[in-house]
Amino acid sequence: MKKCTTLLISDYGADADAWHKAFSVHDPEADVRTWDGQWKPAEVDAILIDTTMTSRGGFAQFKNLRWVSYLGHGAGDVLSDPTLPAGVIVTRLQDQQLAESVKLSALQSVLSHQQRIVDYRGQQASREWSRIRTKQPSDFSVVVLGMGFIGAQIANMLKDHGFSVSTWSRSKKSIPGIASCTTGAELDELLGRADFVLSILPETPSTRHLFDASKFRLFGPDCAFANLGRGSAVKEDDLVQAIATGQLHCAFLDVFETEPLPSLSPLWSNQRVIITPHAGGALEQVVTALSR
Repeated sequence: MKKCTTLLISDYGADADAWHKAFSVHDPEADVRTWDGQWKPAEVDAILIDTTMTSRGGFAQFKNLRWVSYLGHGAGDVLSDPTLPAGVIVTRLQDQQLAESVKLSALQSVLSHQQRIVDYRGQQASREWSRIRTKQPSDFSVVVLGMGFIGAQIANMLKDHGFSVSTWSRSKKSIPGIASCTTGAELDELLGRADFVLSILPETPSTRHLFDASKFRLFGPDCAFANLGRGSAVKEDDLVQAIATGQLHCAFLDVFETEPLPSLSPLWSNQRVIITPHAGGALEQVVTALSR
């Protein structure tokens, strides 16, 4: 019986040696190739991927492909790829260690705004010594958008830290102490009274550019926005404009429509935007998980 040949396609920093070592812990005979290694398209049965195939010729070149696994908690980039052959099984990784990484990123961003770190950074630049009044967590309203495997854990974590938490998702959830909303009207109401809006939304036709000028106009001037889900959920030019006009206080962005973020993006120079390079749930966490 032919052994499964698996091709690893990674843009997020896990080198070939690390991956081979991780797989060999479970199966020393595993046939795992890397994009820069030796392989032929016809040999590939399975693909492990953390990026898109846009610049690599698409999935159609793999005539014997049977399975694609997205190394993260959302497989939208794979499922929406028009070159994906019919009948190929698509799965996603659901690993608690990745979830813990995203949870820490979420907590850091919420605490940063609750403690007004962006404002203090501005004061530091002008050598201004002035304390800023902050809200207690119980008076600080956080809206979590997306209640999947990670979103639900983030909502519970923030509740446990004393924050006032509400959620919005496709289907209603039942979590003690956390309000659950599902409709567009409910979302608009939540945005209007939030101190912090945190998106863990997947990429779907309904979430693409959900956050545009019309949505940012609903935010209060002291509200912050964080995106740890999919970059496609945000219309970036509208976000920049919302900050410039005071409709949005600041933003914490870990994902973007184009990654790496282009050097000419105005987000880089915006002092009210904190940028991290898709670091929440980084691929190195997958390698560690496989090595356990």
